[in-house]
Amino acid sequence: MASAILSGIVEGPGSQGRSIHVSEKFEPARKTIVDRFPGVSVSASPEPANTFVLAVKPKDAPSAVSELEILVNTPSGKTAIPPVLVSIAAGIDSAHLSSWAPSFTIVRTMPNTAVAVGKGVVAIAAGKGADEEVMARAESLFSAVAMTVRVPEYQMDAVTAMSGSGPAYFMYFIEALEEAGVSLGLPLDLARKLAILTTVGSGQLALEDGRDPRILRLEVTSPGGTTARGIAEFDRGALKATITNAVFAAYERSKELGK
Repeated sequence: MASAILSGIVEGPGSQGRSIHVSEKFEPARKTIVDRFPGVSVSASPEPANTFVLAVKPKDAPSAVSELEILVNTPSGKTAIPPVLVSIAAGIDSAHLSSWAPSFTIVRTMPNTAVAVGKGVVAIAAGKGADEEVMARAESLFSAVAMTVRVPEYQMDAVTAMSGSGPAYFMYFIEALEEAGVSLGLPLDLARKLAILTTVGSGQLALEDGRDPRILRLEVTSPGGTTARGIAEFDRGALKATITNAVFAAYERSKELGK
């Protein structure tokens, strides 16, 4: 995901005039970045900047953020305005980020993996000191790879559970459709293509039509027909309740990660 976001920052609208530096501890990963983005400066340690994007695993966030706090308080690292920290670390709230990096203005975000194909969704929440100018700057970082939505920070765990984890849920459903098709005798490549294209097309239809998805579902669910029989099986297996339970479980896990 970090690579997709970097691609948007480097190659997307507004990239001209940006000076971009990537800090990466591991040498093989640094080489990959250099090969993919030849115009980007890469090193093992962070460099002074006005805006920092934190793209690390939650367990690595305290040490990474503390390193940035030290940097911006050195003579070479100080900036004329408070530096901005844009975090994509799941479950780490702005209070924790501010405690590790009190010198920073904080913006917390939650992308999903669809940023890799320019179709992502990124939820953005204002943290300490984040005014309209800072929020607009954060949105511009993701504009090439995602649609952005602003949410209050207390909703971020719910967003993580639904949208952040959402692509995996849909991949799981695609797997199930594919396996069902194969069980009915379809070749694997055909079953996979049908499952993927049906999922993509249905999402696009819901997005462009704009009506309640329930209405769109009922329009193609003729009483006594094949779709009605299939939906009845979903209901018999309590599929909606299972999905709700899964999202709630992911929500609780997101809250645990932030403790």
